[in-house]
This record gives sequence, structure tokens and C-alpha cells, in this order.
Amino acid sequence: MASALCNRLNRLRTPSNGVEFAAVVPMDGFHYYKAQLDSMKDPMKAYLHRGAHWTFDAAGFVAALRRIRETGAASLPSFDHGRGDPVEDDIKVQSGTRLVIVEGNYLLLGG
Repeated sequence: MASALCNRLNRLRTPSNGVEFAAVVPMDGFHYYKAQLDSMKDPMKAYLHRGAHWTFDAAGFVAALRRIRETGAASLPSFDHGRGDPVEDDIKVQSGTRLVIVEGNYLLLGG
């Protein structure tokens, strides 16, 4: 839904300079790497529950959003489900993007 909204907004609002009006920043790229799961106290449990809130780098996600707010741009990870790990610098938020749509299952989860 977030991608569909972003695509529609970009079709309607992207200026002639080519900077997209909107970008989607998903939490998906902030899954912990398999190597990080391997180093947890109970790696088997970590893999079994991968996708649970505690298997995400929430602090990294928040830091990325702050970086976008402060600098106006960022390169962010996506997630490769075939490989089972994040892909660094796969999502670009361009300088001049006016709207960032944040997407993820645990955005409203209190800490």
C-alpha cells in the first residue's frame, strides 16, 4: 500500500527536475543480519522468531529517519528474502524529496 501511494503521488507531483516528490522507507531493510542472529544468546530462537520486533535494528531505523530529516537524503538498506539478509544502500531518498512514507509492522510499538 505504501509503494502504491508513493507511486501515485510521484506520478501526480514529481517536478520537472526529476526529484521524486515521495519516497518509501520500509523497516524491512533493518532486519538483523544472519551474522547478528548467530551471535545472539539463543540463535536458534532468533531464527525461529525472525520477523519479531526484537529481530530488527530499531535504533538503526530511527537513526536513518533522523538522517533523512537532518540532511534531506539517505541511502538505506532493503531486504533480500532470497538471501535472507539486508542489502545495503539499495533504497535512495533523494535530496529534495518532499514526503517520506514510513512503513513497517512495528512503527507504533512502544519501547
